[in-house]
Amino acid sequence: MNKKMKYVIAILIISLNLIFSMMLLWSVTGRFFSKTNVSGVIILSFIEIFIIYKMVSKSDAESKLMANRLNSLVNQGASFHVLLDTDSPNFELSKAINRVESYQKKRNVHYQVQNNNYLRLIEHLTVGIMQIDHKRQVLMANETIEMLLGRTIQQQRHSYIDDVKTYKLSGLIEKAIKLREKQRAEVEIGNTNKVVDATVVYVANDNVDFQVIVILYDITEVKLLERMQTEFVGNVSHELKTPVTAIKGFTETLLEEPVNHVTAKKFLNIIYDESNKLEVLIQEILKLSKGQKSKENITKFKLNDVIDSELELLSKKIRSKNLEINRKIQKDFVISFDKSKITTIVENLLQNAVKYNVDNGSILIEAGIDGEKTFILVSDTGVGISDGDKKRIFERFYRIDQSRSKEIEGNGLGLSIVHELVTAMGGEIVVKDSIGRGIQITIYL
Repeated sequence: MNKKMKYVIAILIISLNLIFSMMLLWSVTGRFFSKTNVSGVIILSFIEIFIIYKMVSKSDAESKLMANRLNSLVNQGASFHVLLDTDSPNFELSKAINRVESYQKKRNVHYQVQNNNYLRLIEHLTVGIMQIDHKRQVLMANETIEMLLGRTIQQQRHSYIDDVKTYKLSGLIEKAIKLREKQRAEVEIGNTNKVVDATVVYVANDNVDFQVIVILYDITEVKLLERMQTEFVGNVSHELKTPVTAIKGFTETLLEEPVNHVTAKKFLNIIYDESNKLEVLIQEILKLSKGQKSKENITKFKLNDVIDSELELLSKKIRSKNLEINRKIQKDFVISFDKSKITTIVENLLQNAVKYNVDNGSILIEAGIDGEKTFILVSDTGVGISDGDKKRIFERFYRIDQSRSKEIEGNGLGLSIVHELVTAMGGEIVVKDSIGRGIQITIYL
């Protein structure tokens, strides 16, 4: 039985008791109440019952309306203000509900704006973010983590196992859930060959409900630089050790053992040659350092003057291999760059072309304007390189591992210096090659 019916029954019982009492008095006295009066009382009682019933119905309807509005606020559904007459006993209550509703709407709008800003921020972070709930369902993931994992992540909720296929990373997530604490490790993502610094944060809401935040920071370039640095130090140590060992050994021999003039001169020539190798190596390393740190000094100069100077320095080696030099550059071709850097670039390109060329081969030197860029091209008819070697020729100390190039002296820094300088000048390098048919390197500045 609802509240309204209880009110009606209570009023009906009171009214019937009143009528019964009046009829009892009339039957005893017969003087104070007439039949007409009794009939009137009965009619008025029924009118009173009707009026009270309507009032109770109205109040009950208002109560239901306010209850519905409060439920809508709790459930964050669409709701409207409760509009009641000012003489309603529920008027003040309705005003309070309306104030709460207005405040809640403002809070919801504010929350939505903050949530949208948060999602935009997460989406544009350079670190990968994935949010996982206590059911191991993906709640949110940004584009960066899609790129790092090499997968398109669905928007609807699904198991994180559908996206995380790297065993070490999934193990890190499960460990964080099991131990209820943050986990961190370097992880290599197999299908993208990315190395990431993975952090898994366990966030407990209560004993049962929790979330896991997966944060992936791409450290592929950092690990590559670390590897190159390790190789660089190792290679420098090796390159320095060889001439130093020779110099030390022959010097000790000269100091400790009696030698004739011919032998002494032979040893001194070896020491001199090894000292020259040391000097060249140190100069090359200094060039690398200078190329990274020095400021550009832009001047206008003729490119042919630079090429002539370098060819003159290499003339002895060019004659010994009987190389043909072909040049396709306008006589008065003037460029505006840092002359020191261009000289170093040309020097290393020509040295490589001579060093790795075959006897009776040829070298082509070409330069000009291509669109808005200046290009310098050097090609040779030497041993050439494979596709695998082409990817690494600009690494420091890297040398082509072929039988035809093993006997050629060099420290593997020439093209690395060219690459460093061209990059510093905002240019690019294009390599065309074929094993046994030489190599063509074009610099665009």
